[in-house]
Amino acid sequence: MVTYREDALQLRAIQFQYRRHGTAVLTLPWLRVGVHIHPTCFTLLWCWYGKRHHQVVRRVSRLLVECPSCGRRCARLYCADPTVGFLCYRCAGLKLKRWRRNGYDRVPVRPEAWLKWLERQVAKSAKAKERGADGTKRAERGADA
Repeated sequence: MVTYREDALQLRAIQFQYRRHGTAVLTLPWLRVGVHIHPTCFTLLWCWYGKRHHQVVRRVSRLLVECPSCGRRCARLYCADPTVGFLCYRCAGLKLKRWRRNGYDRVPVRPEAWLKWLERQVAKSAKAKERGADGTKRAERGADA
């Protein structure tokens, strides 16, 4: 099963925004999908291990389609598992490759900028710790007491 969005077969609504009728083919090395284009929907046909599958996906607008599982409007549907069909990325359980495998930490695009930001945050918290709740410095509070 595919884990990341970039590796999954995608049905992008923008590819068919000006086509009201006709056919098209979406291909990956492991799957080939036929698309019948209608004004209000797409009919998707594919074969997986000798078993034929078909799915109807409703068009919401020229640029959006409806997820067959949750009904969410989205620009792309993904086929992570050919036995299930095309779903939005949330229903398919897909992540971006930019995210680490644990799913919690994001790899920064520019690490040096992120490190500068982190240094500023540490300096801010150190200053806040040095000052008390009343806004005076620790040394001033010690002299008054």
